[in-house]
Amino acid sequence: GRGVVVGEFASPTAPPSQPSQMVYADALSNGWTNVSTTGTSLTSTNPVRRGTNAISITSGTGKGRSLTCTSRSLEGYAALAFWVNSGTATPPPLQVGVSRGGIALEAAPITVPATVGWQRVVVPFTNLGISNITDLSGLRIESRVVNGVTPGAFSLDDIEIVGNDEFNGTTTATITLTNLEQTYTGAPRPVTATTTP
Repeated sequence: GRGVVVGEFASPTAPPSQPSQMVYADALSNGWTNVSTTGTSLTSTNPVRRGTNAISITSGTGKGRSLTCTSRSLEGYAALAFWVNSGTATPPPLQVGVSRGGIALEAAPITVPATVGWQRVVVPFTNLGISNITDLSGLRIESRVVNGVTPGAFSLDDIEIVGNDEFNGTTTATITLTNLEQTYTGAPRPVTATTTP
């Protein structure tokens, strides 16, 4: 038979992209609170990816960075990105978890590059099942045991929530050129713009 639909349909268009938002860069951004277990420092000076501080995490199972925040929307954001370093060793296996409305959700294992030194890790929110949620209240980046091996110490730096446009490779920039001559008769000179992640 026939049915009747009552109510509003969800908008099929994606929310507009938001600018990427730093969670940690030398210190926690406003609205974020550290609730990590012992063995975690927000002010480690070695190693540091850039700036003056990084987050250091001691070795052990389930060690990592646990943060709470005022409830926020992920509409217009696509991923969590951070840098990880384990000194002369490859990074330990990691997992990422979130809290919604104050309730911690199960953490999901993530892929970490098996390379020594600072490595950028990008975790799409679709992989965590939290795309466009409106009640994010916490974030965890933790080590995990694989094949009975206790994870080693590691450091984190430059943790950010990445906007849709940046995640999809679309960047808006304003470039101001100064000291230009009014006339130029030589060959064209290319301009190269670079960004620092």
